[in-house]
Amino acid sequence: MKTSRLLSFAAVAALLAATVQHAQAASVAGQINATITLVASCQIDNASSTSGGDVEFGTLDFGDQSAVFTSASAQVMGNASSGIGVRCSPGANATLSILSGAHDAQAGVGTHAMANGTHYIPYSIYTDAGHANVLANGAAVAITADGTTQNVALYGLAFGASGIVAGLYTDTLRLELSF
Repeated sequence: MKTSRLLSFAAVAALLAATVQHAQAASVAGQINATITLVASCQIDNASSTSGGDVEFGTLDFGDQSAVFTSASAQVMGNASSGIGVRCSPGANATLSILSGAHDAQAGVGTHAMANGTHYIPYSIYTDAGHANVLANGAAVAITADGTTQNVALYGLAFGASGIVAGLYTDTLRLELSF
């Protein structure tokens, strides 16, 4: 019996030894593949824009004028201190253009018109403060696409006329930033 117990203990010990050998830690090395795909993009005054979205470009406020004014000028103001701040990724080939205004057919001497009911005040957009270079519908302003914010300065000139009715006149210009 002693021999059979001894053999049983020996068998159990051998089995445990075999199990311990297989329970030792193993290791495997591998890798993680990281990727990112960047697409050309632009930001208008820090509002990100990829493709197809609507963005607020700014306001053109001619302020309070006399109903007998002859002309009034103003600058388009974005969130930047003046002009529209545009930042595009390098190589984006960015351009900014005016598509149309809501009342362009009523513009008369201007390219666009602000409306108050059936009354209109014509105005045009220019790329210079001296109002020498009109930015016509569809004409593009090139934007340097180097990753830094570029200030696009646009100016408006409203034209007065006799018989203008006092009141608030408004228009909405559609712009397009292509890149």
